[in-house]
Amino acid sequence: MSQSLRLGLFYFRNDDVVLLSASSKDLSLLADRIEQAIERGQFVFPVHEIAKVAAQKPAKLYASSSSSGVKEENAFWWKCTDATVEKLRATATRSSEQYFDVTGSTPFLMITCSDYYNEQWWQRYG
Repeated sequence: MSQSLRLGLFYFRNDDVVLLSASSKDLSLLADRIEQAIERGQFVFPVHEIAKVAAQKPAKLYASSSSSGVKEENAFWWKCTDATVEKLRATATRSSEQYFDVTGSTPFLMITCSDYYNEQWWQRYG
């Protein structure tokens, strides 16, 4: 994947938020990989291994067939289903945001395909 897939843990809107921003192409590729994992059955897919993780605000994100896993600091578990893949594809085509529940110390994951979270934004805040 290209370096446009970015991941970090930020304080937005009065709460901690896991932020994953991506280009439309990279978000579509992520949807493909998650869809393939779902088809295989039980899975754990470390999204942080294919994303550029924010140096100042690091996070680990595991896409998984379940919503729980090994507890570690700043690690989050995202239960992915066919509906998740559909939402990711919709986000990639509309340049929008989607919110997902995650297990960990934060209430949600925000996935965006917006130009707002561009390279300059990540250099400044990530």
